[in-house]
Amino acid sequence: MSRVVPLDALAALRPQRPTVLFLGVSTAGSTVHRAFPAWLDGRVDLVGVDAPLRTPPERFRGFAEHVAGTPAVLGAVVTTHKLALFDACRALPVTWHEPAGALAEVNALARTSGGGLAGHATDAAASARAVEELDIASPAQVLCFGAGGAAIAIACALADLAPGSRVTVSDVDRGRLAHLAAVTGGLPVAVETRAVSAPQDNDALLRRAPAGVVVVNATGLGKVEPGSPLTAAARFPDGAVAWDLNYRGPLTFLAQAAAQRDRGIRAADGWRYFLHGWSTALQAILGPDAADLPARIAATPRQQ
Repeated sequence: MSRVVPLDALAALRPQRPTVLFLGVSTAGSTVHRAFPAWLDGRVDLVGVDAPLRTPPERFRGFAEHVAGTPAVLGAVVTTHKLALFDACRALPVTWHEPAGALAEVNALARTSGGGLAGHATDAAASARAVEELDIASPAQVLCFGAGGAAIAIACALADLAPGSRVTVSDVDRGRLAHLAAVTGGLPVAVETRAVSAPQDNDALLRRAPAGVVVVNATGLGKVEPGSPLTAAARFPDGAVAWDLNYRGPLTFLAQAAAQRDRGIRAADGWRYFLHGWSTALQAILGPDAADLPARIAATPRQQ
């Protein structure tokens, strides 16, 4: 069974069957609701939990406490609010599995047998799998719009796969940029941050990017909220790879890239990133019971 509840109504959720929660902004449209039953042969239910952007920290703390205090809840996959949930859990007795502590984010929260919590940051592993499939140059030149957990995970993945890569990250939130700079400072990649206030600022960064650059939309624009981090006038460098971490919605960013394919622009959506993200997060929650999940999830046919 799969359904969605708002975060404000989570306290009333008392499942009788093993259940995994799915924390995001607007989870109802995710393909995971259709794919999840087949992944686990119907043995585990999925409940989406919708929390709007800028949800107060105490609500996220309540979310974590609900996971710990509800025996049938095995854990939660966190696709948005990864940094906010980590911050909210600092006051709780959570066992952090690296690199969650170092990155100060959580994208898989597991309930332990004693009613405690274990926090995992599996996005770096998922990103590494997705980056390998992009088949990009090494070391890479990357321009990433959005400085949240996905950008951090991509920088970590490049540190392992392509040391010496250069990553420029832009965001409207200077706090997110400062956090990204702090947690990636020791990596063998050169990370440069840029504060922006409008899509025109991202256009300017794109104009200065080299040929063959990997341009990443990690903002959520095009799925969580409409639009693109670029204006309609943006020009991709020759041979660029446009990678949108979204796989559903209008995907405006990819439409902009597709219109410039005459200059060798290659476009990739977030479908494989989505599958690898769920595979690594569910393995962290389910442990040995999830040994066959990567193969099952990787074989999921593309859906919209």
